[in-house]
Amino acid sequence: SVDHLAHQTHLHLKVFGAYLESYRDYRVLKIFVFKLHTGNSNGIIMTSPTTKDLPKIQTDLKTELQSFAKSELRDVEVVEKNVLPSKEDLVSEKRHEGLMKGVESFQHDKLKRASTQEKFLLPSAEDLAKEKSQEELLKGVEGFHKEFLKHATTEEKNPLPPQEAIQQEKAQQNLIAGIESFDPTNLKPTDTQEKNPLPTKETIEEEKKCKK
Repeated sequence: SVDHLAHQTHLHLKVFGAYLESYRDYRVLKIFVFKLHTGNSNGIIMTSPTTKDLPKIQTDLKTELQSFAKSELRDVEVVEKNVLPSKEDLVSEKRHEGLMKGVESFQHDKLKRASTQEKFLLPSAEDLAKEKSQEELLKGVEGFHKEFLKHATTEEKNPLPPQEAIQQEKAQQNLIAGIESFDPTNLKPTDTQEKNPLPTKETIEEEKKCKK
């Protein structure tokens, strides 16, 4: 099953990792012993360990490796995809390469020294007059004496509307009330009669005379 296969793969990776870690510790220990005997810290000569020097694998892990059934593995097809860049990617990359080449081949000796001119503009007569009037206004506010103020009483007036305005407003209110309380059921149906009277004999004779 898939779970059994995953478990077996995990055990194999665990054994292989333990083997690499033991082998690495062995190489470090061998280098340390070599330094103690020779006192040389620069040119260290590494020698490959023999089979008897390699660390031993635990018995239970070795048994699991030997009893592993390869028939449980499934063939997997690896699909290699090589996605070609789009037209926009090629244009962007070409533009970037051109920019980098331009920066790399830029010649600093062609630059010309430029001097910056600082200009100090004097205020106009209008600006001076406006600033002066503003200063005088601020001085007047700061030096204002409150004791020169006189007490004033405010009279509230509520003038009544004239008689004509009252009558007009009353008529408008009555009209609105009549529209709101109107009962359509009180209406009576009416028949519309369309009349098309024919002309008389005298009218026809007069019309003929007018045409002549």
